[in-house]
Amino acid sequence: MNKSFQRTEFIVRFICGAIFFGLVVGLLGLRFLTAVDALAIAVWILITVSLSVLVAVCGDDAWRRMAGIFRWW
Repeated sequence: MNKSFQRTEFIVRFICGAIFFGLVVGLLGLRFLTAVDALAIAVWILITVSLSVLVAVCGDDAWRRMAGIFRWW
């Protein structure tokens, strides 16, 4: 693969992960937090970016492992 394709693939995976995890972590945070302060926003950003980088680097394998965690059947 050429570098342009690898960079584009990384960016697409990162953006998809950021949107997905940003929404999931944000909704879970709103459910369990009583007040949203600067620390809560910093933790939300840190978790979202960390998981997005993990998904961008590991690719489909990361999504499969996370799906396996939540699969009960």
